[in-house]
Amino acid sequence: MEYEEVLLELGLNRWESRAYVSLLELGSSTTGPLVKKSGVPVSKIYHVLDSLSKKGFVSYVIKGKTKYFQAVDVRILRRILKEKEKRVENVIGQLEILKNISGKQSVEIFEGMKAITSLLIGLIEEADKGEEWLSFSVGEDELIEKGEIFWDKVGVARYEKGLRVKLLDNEDYKEKIRRTYGERWKYISKIMRFGKTLFPTTTIIFQGRIILLNLLSDPETAIVIESDELLEFYRKFFMQQWGLASK
Repeated sequence: MEYEEVLLELGLNRWESRAYVSLLELGSSTTGPLVKKSGVPVSKIYHVLDSLSKKGFVSYVIKGKTKYFQAVDVRILRRILKEKEKRVENVIGQLEILKNISGKQSVEIFEGMKAITSLLIGLIEEADKGEEWLSFSVGEDELIEKGEIFWDKVGVARYEKGLRVKLLDNEDYKEKIRRTYGERWKYISKIMRFGKTLFPTTTIIFQGRIILLNLLSDPETAIVIESDELLEFYRKFFMQQWGLASK
């Protein structure tokens, strides 16, 4: 089928392509039904899913002690294959018909910098100008090299989209962060405050989601939570800390 050929051009191998398309049809699934539908050998299925996860095509949620895998929204193709957009657009219509959206999970896990970057840039692209981005950080992830590169990309995307950004960090990291940003500190200082609270993990509140980031782990992870109750709790907590913080 044409969509399988496009996925091969995207960098997936034959097993990865079949597993991804099968997950679109199945929705959330354990490895058993996926093996049966995709034809991927049992001996290869975990390697295939791990590879798809690192490439940003698959996420998973844990129920009890069992992993349930699901395909990431097919719009990821638009971001990765912009130079082949016309051909991809013909394929996306077919893939969206296959996608079972009834089993949408409230929690997703993304692994690897590529998958996490794709997740956040995609959310920013889908946002409207003037939408609110709230985040508080553990500090260390902004000081490591991969963290600097990551936050630079996210920061440029936020700025170009015209988001209303508020950033919180612990006051112990202020001077290190100021030196890290250098000349850019003049802009960052306008949207950033520092308080006495030492946050347990970097957290983003954006697009109706709570995103917990760990850029210090191997692989890097992002836990995406969709919950109206938790969203309101996290937003109130953020605004409380924002009111107590200083520039």
